[in-house]
Amino acid sequence: PAMEVLLCGTDAGVYAVDVQSGAVVQHFKDSCTCSRAFGPVGNDTVYISAAQTHKPLLMVWHWGKEQPCYRAALPERITASSWSSDGSFLFAGGGSGQVFVWHVCTGHLVRCWPCHFKAVTAVVVSDNDSLLFTASEDTMVQVFSMATVLEEQSPQALRSWSGHSLPVTSLAVLGSLDGRVASSGMDRCLKVWEVNSGACKSVVLPAYANQVVFSSDGKCVFAGCNDATIRKVEINSDEAAAVYIGHVGAVRALSLTMDGQTLASCANDGVRLWDVRTRQTIRHLEGQFRGAQVRSVRVVQRLAQQRGVAPFKALQRAISPLEAIVEIPVFAARSVSDVPQVAKSVDEWFDNLQATASSMIAAAKLKEYEERATDAVGQQQAWADAAVELFDVIMAKNSQEIDWASDEQKFDESRVGDMEKPRKKRKKVVM
Repeated sequence: PAMEVLLCGTDAGVYAVDVQSGAVVQHFKDSCTCSRAFGPVGNDTVYISAAQTHKPLLMVWHWGKEQPCYRAALPERITASSWSSDGSFLFAGGGSGQVFVWHVCTGHLVRCWPCHFKAVTAVVVSDNDSLLFTASEDTMVQVFSMATVLEEQSPQALRSWSGHSLPVTSLAVLGSLDGRVASSGMDRCLKVWEVNSGACKSVVLPAYANQVVFSSDGKCVFAGCNDATIRKVEINSDEAAAVYIGHVGAVRALSLTMDGQTLASCANDGVRLWDVRTRQTIRHLEGQFRGAQVRSVRVVQRLAQQRGVAPFKALQRAISPLEAIVEIPVFAARSVSDVPQVAKSVDEWFDNLQATASSMIAAAKLKEYEERATDAVGQQQAWADAAVELFDVIMAKNSQEIDWASDEQKFDESRVGDMEKPRKKRKKVVM
């Protein structure tokens, strides 16, 4: 069983609110939360993290405890962050435009490079941990392969889009390499990019959006705008956007529940929960936050049994030398029952591998290993074809030699008989 919890980042900590009842179930204190750099560590809610708005500091809370269990000093003030699905890696963008990658289990800063020229406004990791998306005030949106990020000192972008004319305010990612990316900017443009082809559809909004999210079916984009409205834009339609009205002040953040039927948003008047179909407010949360301004909201699932993450180590502020970085396990620990059965083909084997791989490196390397295996199978088939071709050539040559012998050499029957006689004698001697 799972309970949907709405995490609300404020200037007085992080509040966890039950989506069904609206009751506050947990308050994580001592935090002035950065709106784009807070949330659960990985896919579990055992730990909640938040970068501080005015300090180069990361705070981490254990669920059930109000005070932080971990504090980490950072190289600079973090403006956006995201975690890998297993909580092993922290990706963070700073006010200088640099992007940092920490291996949390060891504390090593494994990568740091100037990804943008101005402050990073969004950092998003794809659901399968294969791609890293970043956006910035320099109007750029970039896409990186996770294998490139983890292996190269200065990763080169897989995609780089410069369609906005003013700072990018938000990113939303649907899928991976074959998916879509929605971006909003202060130029009032909402853009939907195809990751694979780079094709883009652009919509001009009445006011710029502070955050965008995809609908559960991926056909729509919700935009929380600066004019106190939320607009639902159909991606493959030219119809006017549906408008959600009710907030006071700019809509700062949005988040959808897992079933896609309820939309959470925050503004100056607190948090509202909307029915997506009817566009009506079904719950207004305001007094629960004791006068604190809600900066961001995020819906997460609180599972009855949590997997947990490895212990936190002090995050280093300088790049770790290669010899100091320990090897990172490709697969997380799993029981014998989780081991895949013997596969009947290479494709089936990789499907089983994908199902059991739970670390980010496994997801990043899987494509490379699959290509290698495919090449090996292709080479094996090429050798088999060559062997068959060689056999055919030999058989054809032998056939030609036999024909040539029958035409050119004339054997006398009596001579043949004389030649066979000694053979019979030799056979008798041997026996």
